Amino acid sequence: ITASICAAIASICYGERTRRLTVQQTLEVYHEFEKPITYVIEHRSKEVGFKSAGVLAGFAFALSTEEGYWEGATKFSQLFEQVKTGNNIPAGAIKHLRNFLISDEAKLFTRSLDRGLAELVLDAIYLQIHNRPVDKMELTLEGVEHFRALQKSKVEKIAKILRLPSIVVPAPKITPVTKAAPIVAARPAVPAAPVATVKAWSKKERPTVQQIVAAAQKHFGIDSLVIMGPGIEEAVAFPRRAIIQVAIDLKYSEDTISSVMQRPLGYIQGSTRWLFDYTKMDPWRENKYNTFRTNFGL
Repeated sequence: ITASICAAIASICYGERTRRLTVQQTLEVYHEFEKPITYVIEHRSKEVGFKSAGVLAGFAFALSTEEGYWEGATKFSQLFEQVKTGNNIPAGAIKHLRNFLISDEAKLFTRSLDRGLAELVLDAIYLQIHNRPVDKMELTLEGVEHFRALQKSKVEKIAKILRLPSIVVPAPKITPVTKAAPIVAARPAVPAAPVATVKAWSKKERPTVQQIVAAAQKHFGIDSLVIMGPGIEEAVAFPRRAIIQVAIDLKYSEDTISSVMQRPLGYIQGSTRWLFDYTKMDPWRENKYNTFRTNFGL
């Protein structure tokens, strides 16, 4: 739930839909909003609509603009409790928000709606504290802009780490074929060694699985301890699956890979299909994976 809340907050800061966060980006967001994120998680409801990461992210983003909510009731922590319990809830936008969260529609919430839910929560809080009458909840983005402006430095810091440079794949260089002029050598020419387009790894030369892991750490920018750890996020699974597939292509046995990577055989056997599905619709992922493979002559 923490990673999903961080992703929704990152999207609010960035101002548009974001790519799935890396582990480092998630940690950056968590570091900036740790106190309010921890607060909403510890005080969250188990009801379907209220435990959504988007709803919690909206309240965490608002709470980060005030102090003292851990010590006692504050304006936004009180609204959080009122929405969650319905006790002493005032009329207005915040009551409409609660009615929406307890409706049958809440059962259809998915992760793809997290950013929209967070923005809806911020709108409801904004309208409530400004005593703006509403007949029904509609997304206006006034609340989002208001709470962004209250914590501009945090928002800009997170937005900055998400502004990644575009990956430009250079077009292949085409050399026109021309008739070569005769070369007069001052000394006997030494025949050029043939250039291999793909390195053929012998059993002696091929890297160990541990060396493949070390190369992945540098290529994907994720610590090997994280790659080898229990994380299931796609940002972690991607380099892990890439390591497994390279090891398979370098003719390591599934048992050896399973032992080194500390993953069951079923996980190893499913990596080829997982990578195909994960990279086929995203040129950035496909390029990232293919450039990793070229390090090993694949």
